[in-house]
Amino acid sequence: MAAAAVVGSVTALYLGILLACHPAAETSFEHTVELRGIAFNSSLQTETSDYYRVLTPALERLFLSSVQDSQLDWSCTGCTILGYRNGNSSVIVRFRLRFAPQDSQPLSAAVEEEALRHGLAAALRDRGLALPAYGTISSASLTGPSEVSPYRPGPKSGSCPGDTFSCRNSQCVWKENPECDGRKDCADASDERGCDCGSRPAMQTASRIVGGSEASRGEFPWQVSLRENNEHFCGAAILSEKWLVSAAHCFTEFQDPAMWAAYTGTNSLRSDSGAVKMSISRIIPHPSYNTDTADYDVAVLELKRPVTFTKYIQPVCLPSAGHHFPTRKKCLISGWGYLRGDFSCGGRPGFSKPSKIVGGTDASRGEIPWTHSEEIEAYMGTTSLNGTDESGMKVNVTRVIQHPLYNPIMLDYDVAVLELATPLVFTKHIQPICLPTAAQEFPVGKKCVISGWGHLEEGNATKPEILQKASVGIIDQETCDFLYNFSLTDQMICAGFLEGKVDSCQGDSGGPLACEVTPGVFYLAGIVSWGVGCAQPMNPGVYSRITKLRDWILDTISQLPSPGTGTISSSTFARTSAAGSVTHRPSTPAASPTDRPTTATEEPSTALQTTEPAKPTQTPVVPCTSFTFKCSSNVCIGKENPECDGIVDCSNGFDERNCDCGLTSALAFSKIVGGSAAARGEWPWQVSLWLRRKEHKCGAVLIADRWLLSAAHCFDIYSDPKMWVAFLGTPFLNGIDGKTEKIFRIYKHPFYNVYSLDYDVALLELNAPVKFSSTVRPICLPDSSHVFHEGDRCFITGWGSTKEGGLMSKHLQKAAVNVIGDQACKKFYPVQISSRMLCAGFPHGTVDSCSGDAGGPLACQEPSGRWFLAGITSWGYGCARPYFPGVYTKVTAVQGWIAQHLKL
Repeated sequence: MAAAAVVGSVTALYLGILLACHPAAETSFEHTVELRGIAFNSSLQTETSDYYRVLTPALERLFLSSVQDSQLDWSCTGCTILGYRNGNSSVIVRFRLRFAPQDSQPLSAAVEEEALRHGLAAALRDRGLALPAYGTISSASLTGPSEVSPYRPGPKSGSCPGDTFSCRNSQCVWKENPECDGRKDCADASDERGCDCGSRPAMQTASRIVGGSEASRGEFPWQVSLRENNEHFCGAAILSEKWLVSAAHCFTEFQDPAMWAAYTGTNSLRSDSGAVKMSISRIIPHPSYNTDTADYDVAVLELKRPVTFTKYIQPVCLPSAGHHFPTRKKCLISGWGYLRGDFSCGGRPGFSKPSKIVGGTDASRGEIPWTHSEEIEAYMGTTSLNGTDESGMKVNVTRVIQHPLYNPIMLDYDVAVLELATPLVFTKHIQPICLPTAAQEFPVGKKCVISGWGHLEEGNATKPEILQKASVGIIDQETCDFLYNFSLTDQMICAGFLEGKVDSCQGDSGGPLACEVTPGVFYLAGIVSWGVGCAQPMNPGVYSRITKLRDWILDTISQLPSPGTGTISSSTFARTSAAGSVTHRPSTPAASPTDRPTTATEEPSTALQTTEPAKPTQTPVVPCTSFTFKCSSNVCIGKENPECDGIVDCSNGFDERNCDCGLTSALAFSKIVGGSAAARGEWPWQVSLWLRRKEHKCGAVLIADRWLLSAAHCFDIYSDPKMWVAFLGTPFLNGIDGKTEKIFRIYKHPFYNVYSLDYDVALLELNAPVKFSSTVRPICLPDSSHVFHEGDRCFITGWGSTKEGGLMSKHLQKAAVNVIGDQACKKFYPVQISSRMLCAGFPHGTVDSCSGDAGGPLACQEPSGRWFLAGITSWGYGCARPYFPGVYTKVTAVQGWIAQHLKL
């Protein structure tokens, strides 16, 4: 016994020593700070550069002293700079502060952040922080979240901060432009997916001459010659097998797609057997294109038939909106424009005409496979302006869509979309160029390529027969704005050389500014727009900035019906306000969502609310816009949200059709903002999606007897419909008292982006129609013109975690949230928010959707008593965190795609 006691005492002493030697783990916080007074330089990406070596230790001392001088009980033990990025006239820095553990209570993120905020303000209040040769830091403002966990939250359990790249597995990567750079930065290599663009298979080695030269065939395989009446008029670039992008100002006078043809796969304007001619079905200019300022000078062109990619026809890569093109980066411009500038080139007072390559060289066939020649016939796959190249293709243009905000005087929003009569077949000479993400940046000084068949010099109207190419550098925006008397807009980007000599010229407009982000992969940084003269000193070329126009391009492509897939009924057209389809649609009858008849009948129910028959009225007729409701007679009415309000506003009652939706059981349910259990039948459109019948994974919404709506990211890993089952009509997660339905098909939106979660929506077709009852009913789908106002009180429902990192709820939860305006939402998420996203919640947090709620509804009740689907639960940073509201897929923005499938 005595021996045992001694052993026990020794053991206790040993454990005590161990505990003393291994205290609690240290606490760390990450921050993002915007530094004003100094300019970003791409050399900050290199740890061995002089700028990095001067700035980094200075900032580490600044951040450490800011916290150490405070009254915090905790001791700050270190600071690590994680990276820098461009903040548009500022430097964005991300860093981590480490704190040693104390015996007192844990250090909270709020206390630490407040101490840092006050410390920075005090440190820089008087004289700032001087950096020899680089300027003086005048202010340092916190811009991002503070406390971070070892694992970054993913879709709807959170998202990465705007200054990081979000991997598919929810990992966040702090690296500038990691996508498609040939290096696997994400553990799941998702940063290297979707990179089949911007390559030049016809070119084993790329010869790019800064002074300008003829391009070899295949050297710019995304280059397109747009021709009107068989005369080269503008350039364009291939984005995909169905879509081109050009400058909006090219279509100011000729907007009929039938007048245009696109030629690609060739570098010659003469007859080229290798050129591929394509017809344009639609031309869609950017809605904000300004003809006065040339802002938003970009347009999307849809081909009538897909083009086949070859080594001479390839797409160029689109940069993300955050992609950085550094000042002085050398880029290449290509086209068939004039080789010298002239003063007849102007589209705005005092400026020369937008169509503009001077100082370039002939391009090899297939070198710019995304460029088209605009005759409102499109020739591609050739470098010859005559399209005689055997691999070239000619396609008629069926539609030209200018940006609605295009300004012909200032050339703002100078972009238009051209639809080809037939889809392109991509070959080695015809390829789409990659579109950048909205966050992608092209650093100043980066060398990019321009291409086209424009004039070879200013004042010389002779156009080259062979496609021209030239290398140009990205120019700092502030410098260029100064050179052009502060007339640039955010939708413009400059490239060239301050000394002149190399530039695009008349006839190059609409052509690509293509930047090679990774070896062999090109992204579309700009569209040739305007400039003063051609290749004049201190007058660089001005291009429509694709990262600012990308959302409109993709939005336009997604909203328009594809040619050759059948006609859309007049009711569908009216409901979608002239936008109702996606680019890629099922090609076989079996793939059509409406092939099988619907035979479901509705169960009678005395528990359902009833409404009186709709009453006719006289509603004023107004001009049609994207914000007006269009009746099936193509007449637009000026009343806000007229659909299903019990009043007939259209003469034929079109606004009151398909209104058997959005009604719940007639019980007086209490709605608690903090979240509470939902009653049976309170939310009859709520659906639980189970994977392999084993566990709830996502929510969904019943929108018709055979159709559910959910989030596309729910099916990133498991996309086989046979693996999924839907539970309807029950608030219980175990499916008691509910109905079980199998999934027949899953349709993700064709433009769903797994990185940014843009277009995060999917349609699920059930195996059989469901019977409606008091507990199973569809929610109303809003028209594309429907308005959900900022501050509207709406409801979110789901079985997701009741707190961040918590367990699933066994009973359906409901909570009231407020709709947050677009501008306020973008302040919370400066980079990630697109026009397909909607924010809801509260600035102070406390109420939000969370992990497991994805795919569920954001439902808003109209004065008629009917509930409308405003959003689909998508993502957010954490759950219910202050200043990080929930983000939802905006249903009105994807209503056309939904209607095309449902044939509403």
